[in-house]
Formats: sequence, structure tokens, C-alpha cells
Amino acid sequence: MRPLTLGTSLAAVLFALGCEDKPATAPAAGRPQFEISDAGHGTGTPGFYFLPPMVAAPTFTGTFVSGLTLEVEICVWNGTACDALIATFSTNTGTGSETVRVDTENERYIVNWKTGQFHLDPAKTYRIRVLFGSTELGHADVDVVATGRERKSVNTAEFVPVVNGQTLPITFRIEDRAILALAVDALRSWYNTSQGGASVSDAYAGLTLSVMAKSHTAAWNNFNIRFYTGCTDYAFSGYPAGSCGGSSEGAPYPRTEWQNDPASAQRAQIEWFWYGYYGALSSANDLLRAIGTTGVVITNPSTTNMVESMVPLVQALSLSDIALNYDKGFIVGENSDISALTLFTRTQVRDAALAKFNAVIAKATANTFTVPGSFFGDPGVTYDNVKIAQIANTMAARLLAYFPRDAAENADVSAGGQVDWTRVAGYASKGVSSPTAGAPFDLVFHQDGCIEWCDFFKIWTNDMTTMRIHTRVAHLMDAATQPDPWNLAANSPPNSADHRLGDGTLRPERGGAAFADLIGVNPDLTGNGGYDYAWSFRQEIQRRTRGLWHQSAIGQVRYDSLAACRDNPEDLPVGVGDAPIVLAAENDLIWAEALMRQAAPDAATAATLINYTRVGPDRLGRPRGSLPPSTGTLADLQYEQDVELPGSNIAPYFNQRRIDNLEPLTPHEMPVPAKQLIALQLPLYTWGGANNPPNSSPTATAAGLVASAQNAPRVWAELHRQARAELNAILHRRR
Repeated sequence: MRPLTLGTSLAAVLFALGCEDKPATAPAAGRPQFEISDAGHGTGTPGFYFLPPMVAAPTFTGTFVSGLTLEVEICVWNGTACDALIATFSTNTGTGSETVRVDTENERYIVNWKTGQFHLDPAKTYRIRVLFGSTELGHADVDVVATGRERKSVNTAEFVPVVNGQTLPITFRIEDRAILALAVDALRSWYNTSQGGASVSDAYAGLTLSVMAKSHTAAWNNFNIRFYTGCTDYAFSGYPAGSCGGSSEGAPYPRTEWQNDPASAQRAQIEWFWYGYYGALSSANDLLRAIGTTGVVITNPSTTNMVESMVPLVQALSLSDIALNYDKGFIVGENSDISALTLFTRTQVRDAALAKFNAVIAKATANTFTVPGSFFGDPGVTYDNVKIAQIANTMAARLLAYFPRDAAENADVSAGGQVDWTRVAGYASKGVSSPTAGAPFDLVFHQDGCIEWCDFFKIWTNDMTTMRIHTRVAHLMDAATQPDPWNLAANSPPNSADHRLGDGTLRPERGGAAFADLIGVNPDLTGNGGYDYAWSFRQEIQRRTRGLWHQSAIGQVRYDSLAACRDNPEDLPVGVGDAPIVLAAENDLIWAEALMRQAAPDAATAATLINYTRVGPDRLGRPRGSLPPSTGTLADLQYEQDVELPGSNIAPYFNQRRIDNLEPLTPHEMPVPAKQLIALQLPLYTWGGANNPPNSSPTATAAGLVASAQNAPRVWAELHRQARAELNAILHRRR
């Protein structure tokens, strides 16, 4: 399958440029490329074939799959990229009223391109792209000629010839093997949405939320980090003098609401998760609909069972993240009737996601299969059905535990809260850290140099020249040397009892003296360097005019092998290697909290779970904090959440909001994006800031029908297109 994202050389250039605070220079254009890409030509997605009259009849042996929702795009191709899109055809709509149709008798898909309607320029090349969700199944470059005689001289190894003004039937076949590739893409779409992705743009919300949670800190304009992470100049919990630290490095400004306005550049973070997760969900729905319609066997029954478990897992994950981030959302499955769309409350979306997780757990428990590593990167980790059930259990526990928007909601249902902590404990006890459900493991994805799989969240958060750990967390690890708010005069090298920070020097296994100097860290000469964090003698890396509260001298190095700016000691290409998105420790901490908050608390067992990281070694045998053992207190649990989980995912934001520990005026959830509300003809609204509540009520009533039978398909199609645009956004650098 040809990647839709940046090639390795381009990614390397852009990441390198990202280490400088100046405009990026575009790389030199590559050699023009013209080709036909499909399984018949040895490239493209396995099981995808262009058919006559576009190409000579290929040989195929697989089973035809109908029922897929597809798009065909035609653009002006300059040899390296699309210059302009001239036509789009989908299953429901299309330029000139043409749509993509299924011809079941001839086992093919077809759409007619009436070239006479487009004023084609014979001097230009046009590219036909067949898309399923965010995945390009194949493409064909078109050479426009004036006569049939000229048509005979076209190089058909590189071009599909068409006589200007004539109709070209765009015909292609999709077989069962393609379903496997499409299932991989659906999971990849969810993953890249969560972690930033190979085609990350300034719309990505994960880094912004991490700084909003005061887990990491930065003052860059990218991702609207600086805009959304002001400070508070009055007393609040934990900050008797406020969090600004004075005005010697830029004027303080407060936190603000999500800018849910179609004219605002700061609206982008609201859109990233919405369109990304619904793009993944839409792809998963289409796949399950196609499998159900055709009853296709994908290679063999075991592989079919595997795909029928993994694709619903994508549905569950996507709905789960909508419920965690937004006040409401659509609940759309493979059997949904989209002739009308309904916005459901976050509670209803949560429950729909849980039902999907339960179905995955049941399917994985009842069947034996192995998920190939391609689902988790390239080359990725292989998981069997037992581990898939563990993953689903952990993600279900995570959804229930992280769902609350404040401390009141975080209480057990028996005390009037929104969390059934006994149910959370039940899921977590069978999750990725469970020694009885299966061997404990981290949920790991392999990064391929940010070509198709990319944990951009770690690339930025573990680059000590870009971001640092927030002084709130640094102060927890060593209150004597790491003041919070920031105070340069009072900051000094740490001497933390927590071995994850230690004396702040760089351990030799992380890099030698030259690398330590490169990132502004002293080398470890005594064996007391931190496992996860380091102190920089270049204490202030953020622009001083942007505010004292953005500074910190402690950086995260736990995942530095993935970081940008040459900030990885192994000297690997940027973003190459295995990266955990959910640690076994995260499941243990959710499990421990459930045991403490449930109606009948079990502090002793909770303490054991906390001590896997507080004391160490952890479930996978890695040395951790070496702190005095916990007796099972919430204070110890929350310390571990703050110190152990940064850099893996955005759990710190969820954890801070549900204990009322976000900065005043910080939004606790996102609204439905403005563009979506406008399409639904609903009023705009937002959360957070001085003039809005931080979040919705968990007992809000259902929104009811919001799109009529007439415009619902158009609204859903537009959401799908927006989702693909988000996932294929170009890479930006920090500024």
C-alpha cells in the first residue's frame, strides 16, 4: 500500500527544521513519478485491481467484496503531488451527479468520468485515486490525448490513456485480501489521531491537553499551546499566590474557553479528535457492513474471526475517545440508519462504547486467533486473542475511570457519583497488567520513522529542547530544588528520593557525555541519574517574553529514543522504535483506584498495585521509584499517576480534571465542533473560560433528532471528508 503521508527524507528534513525557531524551508522537489498502482501492477493494496478499459485484464483469484463506501478523486498531478482537485465521486454523491456504483454481476465498482465536462489540458497529467476512508487503495495517472491514434502511443505501464472529451469508465475490483489491509488502516487512523500521527498538523490536541493539565510545559504557538495555557494571578488550590510567578518574563494572561468559532484559528484542537475518531469509526463501520453483506471469509476462518474482533475494537476505541473528550456525539454503527442523525449525550456515547468493548471481549474469549504485527506498526508486536481481550478490558476500565469531568462525578455511584468503581476493578483485573488473565504487557505500537505510524506525542514531550515536564510534577519529585511556580533563582540540581529523577543527571545507558551536553544535561558519574527524567543546566528554554509559568528545568527522557532534534541517544531516525501507548502500570493504577473508591475499599491490594511503580520493579521487571512503600492512599496513587504516566498518552489531563485540579477557567471537555454544528443547523456553544461552565452535566437529556432524512447523508458524508482531510493534513513545525 502506498503511504499517504510524508516519506522518511521529508519527515527528517521537517523534524530537523523544527529544532530551530525560524520558518521551515521546503525540501527540493523529487523526480516526477507517474504510474499505475494496484495489485495487478505489483504495488497498491493487495486485493485491489483496476480493470478494463483502464488497464489490461488482470489475473485474480480472491473473493469479490461489495458494500464498501468508497471515494474516487481526480486531481491535477505534477509528478510529486496533487496541484488541484477537479472531481470527487462517492457512493452517495459525485461531481456531475455521477456516483461510485457496485456492479455485482461483473464483480466490480464503476464510476463514469465524463471528461468533456472538465476542460482538460492535454499538457497536464491527471491522477485517479481510489480511497477507503483515509486509505488510498490505488491510483492511476492519466495521459490526456486528442485522438485515438495518439492513444496508441501512450506508455500504458505508467498511464491510463483517455481521449479528451470521451467518457472513461473508472472500474476496479476489491477482494477479501484488501479487507485485512483496510482493517489495519482503521486501527492506524485511531492510533494516529490519538498520538498525533505521521501527518500531524497544528490541529493536534494531545500536546495542548498535556500542557493544560500541567503535566508537560511549553510556550510554542504550535498546537495553540501558548494560547490555551495561561496562568492564574490569584490564589487557588495549591497556589496561595497564584501560578503566574510574576511578570518578569512576559505579562500573565488567564486560561480561556475553547474557541468554537468557524472563523477562529484556535478552533483546530476541537476538530482534531472529532474528525479523526469519526473517520476511524466510519471506516470500521464500512468494513463490518461489507463483511456482513457478503459473508466473505478473509483468507481463513481464524483470520476472519481476528478481523471481526479488531474492527469492532476500533469502533469501541473511537466511541470511547469521543465520550472522554466531548459533551455529546453521534452513535453510528455498521447497522445504523444514517437517513437521520442524532447527537447523544456523553453518557450515552460512553455506554455505547462499553457495549462494543464487551462484544470484543466475548469474541476474543470465544475464539483463537493471532493478530499480525501489521496492526500495531511495521514491524509491530503480535498479539493473540487473549491479549486482545486484555486490551479491551483495560480500555473499558480506562473509559469508566476517566469519564468524570470533576470530583463530584468521580465519586462511586453508591455515593451519587458517575463511576461504578466495582465495575472498573472488574475490567482492570482482567487488563494488560493482570497476571491471571495473561502475562502483563504494555500496549505497544511500532513507529516507522513517521511514515505511516507515528507517536508524535512522545517525539515532542521527550525532546528536552522543545518541551519540559511541568514544575507542578517536578516539584512533586523534589520540592526542595524544583519550585512551583517557576523561580530561576531557587532552582538547582535535584536530589530526589524518586529514582525516576534521582540527581537529574543522564544515565550512561541513555547516552554519553557528548549527547548529555547536546541536550544540556550533566552526565551521570555516580549511578544516581534518573530513569525517566533529567535536569538541564539550560534551565530556561522557552521564550522569556511568553511567561515565567512556561519554564521548567526538568525534562522527560524516558522515551527519548523517539524524540526529534537529534535528541535521542541511540542516533536512530526520528520516531523509529516501539512505543507504549498504554502502560501496564496505567492499568494497575486504575485498578488500585477502583479498589480504593469502591463501596467496600481494599487498601491493601491497592497498595500492592501502586508499589509496582512507586517501589519497583514494575510488572515487566523495570526499576522504578524505589520510594517507601505505599499503604494504599489516594495521595500515593495520584503521585504515581503524575510521575509514571506522562508521555504515554493524555491520561494526565483526564486525571487532573476529575479531581478538580485543572487550572481555573480551563475547559473540562470539548464542544461539538462549530463546523459540525453549522452543518446540523444548531447554535454554537463552548466550554470553559470566564463566561461558560467548564463542562456539561452528566445527567443531560438526549439531544434528539438533529438532522433530517433529507440532509443526514450529506452531513455524514461531509464529516467523513473532513475526517480524511484531518488525517492527511501536512506536517507543520513549531514556531
